[in-house]
Amino acid sequence: MLGSTLFVLLSTTSQLWAQGSLQDYERSANLRERFRNKVFTAEIDPHWGSNNQRFWYRHNLPDDRWKFMLVNVETATLHPAFDYKHLAEKLSRVIGNEVDAEKLPIERLDFTDQEDIIRLHTERRIWVLDLTSGNLREVISEAGVSSSVQLENTLRSTQRTGEETYVTFRNEAKVSVQLFWVDSNGHQRRYASIPINQEYEQHTFVGHIWLLTDDQKRHFGIYQAHLHNPLVVVEGEPLETGTEEPDGKTAEPETVQSPNGQWIALINQDNIWLRNQDGKEFQLSHDGNQDNGYSQDSIYWSLDSKKLAAIRRRKAEEHLVHIIESSPSGQTQPKLHTFNYLKPGDCIEHQQPRLFDIGSSTSVPIEPNLFSNPWRINHLHWAEDSSEFFFLYNQRGHQIQRIVAVDANSGKVESVVEEKSDTFIDYSQKTYLNWLDDSHELIWMSEHNGWNHLYLYDVQKRQLKHQITDGKWIVRKVEYVDEERRKICFQASGIYPEQDPYYIHYCQVNLDGSNLVFLTEGDGTHTIQWSPDRQFLVDTWSRVDQP
Repeated sequence: MLGSTLFVLLSTTSQLWAQGSLQDYERSANLRERFRNKVFTAEIDPHWGSNNQRFWYRHNLPDDRWKFMLVNVETATLHPAFDYKHLAEKLSRVIGNEVDAEKLPIERLDFTDQEDIIRLHTERRIWVLDLTSGNLREVISEAGVSSSVQLENTLRSTQRTGEETYVTFRNEAKVSVQLFWVDSNGHQRRYASIPINQEYEQHTFVGHIWLLTDDQKRHFGIYQAHLHNPLVVVEGEPLETGTEEPDGKTAEPETVQSPNGQWIALINQDNIWLRNQDGKEFQLSHDGNQDNGYSQDSIYWSLDSKKLAAIRRRKAEEHLVHIIESSPSGQTQPKLHTFNYLKPGDCIEHQQPRLFDIGSSTSVPIEPNLFSNPWRINHLHWAEDSSEFFFLYNQRGHQIQRIVAVDANSGKVESVVEEKSDTFIDYSQKTYLNWLDDSHELIWMSEHNGWNHLYLYDVQKRQLKHQITDGKWIVRKVEYVDEERRKICFQASGIYPEQDPYYIHYCQVNLDGSNLVFLTEGDGTHTIQWSPDRQFLVDTWSRVDQP
């Protein structure tokens, strides 16, 4: 009897904990493919005209078909961009191949100064279409009609981060093109390699600087991002000696130039060295070594070029963890795997801010009392008058976060903003800081009252001015800050009590906390896209039961 009872229990347990079949896993792996291309006309990607009064978008349809639509926001009208059948007939006659009216080989439309004239881009050919008469002609030369942007020759660092935008780079050179973002400290960060005759769309922000080179780092030029989602064509031959700086010196990707162009900072044997305009080099730091040194991306010049801040990093200790794969594929014997994994109490990478005076070539000691146990030190930022710099200190354990101000002359430190928690600060998802240098203010995101909201701090007085957003809902993300109009656009959840609190909505508020406006209201998660001048927005929303 006992044996029978045990058998029944063991059998039941085996059934409860049984793994899924191979078919179950295959069905799960193919779930995305099963539902791919089942929902159409649910997304809109607006392409605005220069006057921000109209835009076009492409609607994808079943069976690999599509159509182009025009929207006039001034008259609130939506209609097909052109007569598809008539245009297909004309293209068929000119190209010599039959063109399907629902599969027009058009890659992009461009508005012109004349409302009834648009440009059509097919593969390496451009056409001008008169919407009124239906006349179509090919543009033999792009001169005077191309919407491409000319590259500049003066390499410089990014000095502002404006509105979010996109830019398309087309490689018409004879070699692959390398795309680098030049950050505010002159560091060049590689983003993409663009093959010959290919296009690449890059997300960016107005004012950001992008450098385009060949594989030998010879420069084609730079592009400063603008709002109107332009096409940037890279063509011709790169400069043999690289792009020249204003002082005639060749810019080097491994160096960081001072804002006044008189100094080049570089790393040599884990220390910071300086090179003047005459090419003479001298050592600035003397405390760097292989285990505790400096790197190019840790260098931050003051705006007056008289000081330099840097981060010295001590390497983390090695802590090897071993695991055994008992049944590896391709062999009968177990396989040993080893990887580095730090545990609580181990020595992690230690970051230490350092300050140097260029005139005297000396180090200015920084008081360490406000950042003695860092998990990370980042977001280093110089004041406009170069009198001080700031950084974000995240204490190991994530129970303290603070903005530390460092006096550029004395090295004395003060706390500008401080967050403390007995449990945990959600630093990875809810850290946001935006410096408003002209007004000496800082926008800060915090959960300290139990709801994730935005706050405005007076940087000079080291104190909170006021809470910007408030309520039993949370700020999810800041979309943009309009410093001139002193407004913030942000994502929020929970603003409508009757809706699912996880739905994402968009809001706008003044920096003084007044005039909170909910920009979206449909019962679902929203995505908005602004016109370049931010006078209009395109709102799309959906939920699980309503695509």
